Amino acid sequence: MALLRSIHQGVKPICTIQRYLPAVLRRRWSDLDEHVPTRISDVHMKNSGLMIQWSGHRLESLLTANMPYVYLRDQQGQRPANQIDISVQAKHVEICENGQKLLVTWSDGCSSYYQSTWLLQHRTGTDDVSGRLAVDRVFWSSTSFASRMLHCDYEDVMSKDSTLLDCILNLESCGAVLIENAGLKPRQAVTLCDRIAYPKPVVYGYDVMKLEAKPNATSLAYTNIQIPLHTDMPYCEHVPGILLLHCIHQVEGDGGRTMCSDGFHVVEELKKRKPAAFQMLSQYPIQFRDAGDDYVGHNIDAMQKPIRLDSMGEVVAIRHNNGVRGSRFPCQLMGQLYDWYSAYYEFSNLMYDREFLVEFKLQPGQILVLDNTRILHGRSGFDLGEGVYRYLEEVYLDWDEARSKARVIMGQKT
Repeated sequence: MALLRSIHQGVKPICTIQRYLPAVLRRRWSDLDEHVPTRISDVHMKNSGLMIQWSGHRLESLLTANMPYVYLRDQQGQRPANQIDISVQAKHVEICENGQKLLVTWSDGCSSYYQSTWLLQHRTGTDDVSGRLAVDRVFWSSTSFASRMLHCDYEDVMSKDSTLLDCILNLESCGAVLIENAGLKPRQAVTLCDRIAYPKPVVYGYDVMKLEAKPNATSLAYTNIQIPLHTDMPYCEHVPGILLLHCIHQVEGDGGRTMCSDGFHVVEELKKRKPAAFQMLSQYPIQFRDAGDDYVGHNIDAMQKPIRLDSMGEVVAIRHNNGVRGSRFPCQLMGQLYDWYSAYYEFSNLMYDREFLVEFKLQPGQILVLDNTRILHGRSGFDLGEGVYRYLEEVYLDWDEARSKARVIMGQKT
């Protein structure tokens, strides 16, 4: 409860819209201040591209970049039906509107206008190959979790684009958001998903999963037994990116406590402390599978790497669920199984370390929103005595829709 009180008392989240927008520009577009007025001061036609020079108030020096012809032409939407003309050349260039636009006349007679700001923003490449929103990723530990997780009001999220944007950006940055005052009415999490796009259907429910203990359940989510730390549905080819847990009825006492651990932080520490274990878990996929009929009969199977990296070597996803881990391994791993199990043991133990693990009890009317590709979550067990009842509703949402909504709110076109 101390954790929830500290959040309720208004601890500032790690990023707000006002702090976020400059960070986006700094990350994607080098060291420019977004408020610095810039204009094209000079341009030269070279053999393969334009040499463009910018100047502006508060710039310490002129900025220069070489923009290839084929790239500039390709961005104008004037693309041939079956190929890109790699031999395209500029015939004439003209600086317009006091340096705010550049007019290029191409060798085939077509003309294109380019905004100075667009050219400036796209003068360099990006090291972000993940498709994530360009907000700094912030790790949290057991001692910083309360100050990192954004706290917001359900009605504000539903009615104010600024609050919704804050939620999505904080979820991208920190992996967890707590929404208060959602009430006890069923399907409030579904309504929240509809505010963004739509819920993701899965085999446990078309839009909402009713988490309550019931007899003969094949998933721990429908029992009162302790649920170890895990990510949801790693046996799916397209794993749900975001999960929403709406607490409608909670058991009294210490049982039914939510457990969370920042998987990305755990992985970074594993890489430092046990680099061989990190290498093993990020190199080989293993089997995850699930079969049952809690909602609809299903038998799903996928090979997934417990730690997934992008092409730049950055961690982009965690797949961990010991309860649905299968028995199949890649052929090239069969001679190293002891090493793999040792690595898996190190990873599994580290996520429970007091440095990373937080426990708190969701209260009725709260919705916990988690990045399912990052945050490992679980639940302590509870007694099923007479009159004891615990009921939560879980809804999934894909990251594609959430990131799309954020970009629409921010008015991003490219």
